[in-house]
Amino acid sequence: MLHKITQLFHVIGDYCKKYIVIVVALVMALACVLIIMLAYEYRCFKSETEKMLALKEDYRNYVIAVKKILHDYNKTKARLEELETLVVEKKNEFDELDSALGNTVFPEGVRVYSTDDEGDEGNSSFLIINRELEYLKQSALDYLKEQKLSYLESRMGPDAWLDYTDQVIERHKEQAQKRKQSRKKRVSTRKQKKPYQKQAQQEVVPKIKQRVHDVAMSWPIDRSNFWISSPFGPRRKPNGTRGFHTGIDMAAIKGTPVKAAASGVIVEARYASGYGNTVVIAHTGKYRTRYAHLSSFSVEVGQKVERGQRIGKVGATGFVRSKRRGGDASHLHFEVYAFGKQVNPMYFLG
Repeated sequence: MLHKITQLFHVIGDYCKKYIVIVVALVMALACVLIIMLAYEYRCFKSETEKMLALKEDYRNYVIAVKKILHDYNKTKARLEELETLVVEKKNEFDELDSALGNTVFPEGVRVYSTDDEGDEGNSSFLIINRELEYLKQSALDYLKEQKLSYLESRMGPDAWLDYTDQVIERHKEQAQKRKQSRKKRVSTRKQKKPYQKQAQQEVVPKIKQRVHDVAMSWPIDRSNFWISSPFGPRRKPNGTRGFHTGIDMAAIKGTPVKAAASGVIVEARYASGYGNTVVIAHTGKYRTRYAHLSSFSVEVGQKVERGQRIGKVGATGFVRSKRRGGDASHLHFEVYAFGKQVNPMYFLG
C-alpha cells in the first residue's frame, strides 16, 4: 500500500514538473515577444525622432533663408527708392537744362522747313529768320523772362551777351560814325569812295565772324569718307516746288562712323519722324547740333561726349529722297542750331 502511494506521488510529481516546464516556457516566450515588440517600438521612435530633428534643422535653415531674403528685399527697396529719387532729380536737372538751352516755340502756323519734312508735299512755307544782333539778344532775353528763367541770365555772365552783341554793335556804330564823318569831308566822286569802303569792310567783317563763331567744330565724318550731296539753303522738292534745306547732307557708305562735332551733352537720342534715328548735342547756351538718318546710335540722353567721340553710324532711316527711287540713300543730315534757329553749318566747320 505504501508502495502504491509512493508511486502515485512520483506520477503527480512528474506531471507537475511537465506543467512547470510548460509554464516557464510560455513565460519565456511571452517575454521574448515583449522584448521584440519593445525593440521594434524603440526603432520606430528613434526613426521618427531623427526625422523630427532633420525637419527642425530644415525649418531653421528656411527661417534663416527667409530672413536673408527679407533683408535683401528691404535693402533693394531702399536702393530703388534712392535711385528713383536720383532719377527724378536728374530728370528735373535735364528739364531745366533743356529749357535753359532754348527750346524754341514758333508762332502758331509758322515752322522752319527742312528736307526731312519733304513728305508734306502741300506745305512749302518756312520761317524767315531775323539774324540782326539786337533782335537775337532781345528775343533771347524775352524768352527767358517768358519761361521764368531770368536767373539763368546772371549765370551766363556778362561776357556771354557782351561778346555776341554789344561789342559787335558798338563796332558797327563806330564804323557808321566814321563813315558819316567821312562823307561830310569828302569832295570826290564815286571812285574816291570805293577804296575807303573796301578797307572798312575788310576791317569789320573778320571781327564780326570772330565774335559770332565762338564754338569750334570739326567735321562729323572724316573728310575722305563722304561728299556733300546737298548744301544748306533753298532747293527743289521731289514734286518740283521750292523748299529750304536747313542743314547739309554728307553722302557716305552705310555704317561709316559719325563723330561729335564739338564737346557737349546729349539732349536727344531717339527715332524721330522724318529724321529717323537722330542725336542732338547741346554744346553751350547758344549752340546745338543734330545728326539725323543714322542707322544706329551708341549714346543716351544725359551722356557727356567729347569732340571727335563716336556717337553713331551713317544710315538711311526716316524720310530720305533716294529711298523712293530704289537707290542707296545712306547719308548724314547735319544741322547747327544757334539759339534754337538752324544756321548754315559751313560757317562753323573747319
